[in-house]
Amino acid sequence: MHQKLPHISILEYYQFITFRTYDSIDKFVSKIQENNNLITKSKQYQIDKYLDRSKNGAYLFEENINILRNIILDQNKILYEIDVFCIMPNHVHLLIK
Repeated sequence: MHQKLPHISILEYYQFITFRTYDSIDKFVSKIQENNNLITKSKQYQIDKYLDRSKNGAYLFEENINILRNIILDQNKILYEIDVFCIMPNHVHLLIK
């Protein structure tokens, strides 16, 4: 079950985006998400902390980092302006406008 959070997209405003590799979400996280219709900030923090330490779905190393980096930078100044981004082994953070 996926939560539907309100999203606001306004031109010239910063957006913080995080995305993960598919395999980084394991049974532990899926069970927490399925058993709770509403995830509290505390539970979300615990999930994030767990996922950040997890080695599941950790594919973003060596050449894969360069491939993803080039894909992200390819659209810079076209679809968005990148302020900063960080590629972790199983997820990516972007701050764009």
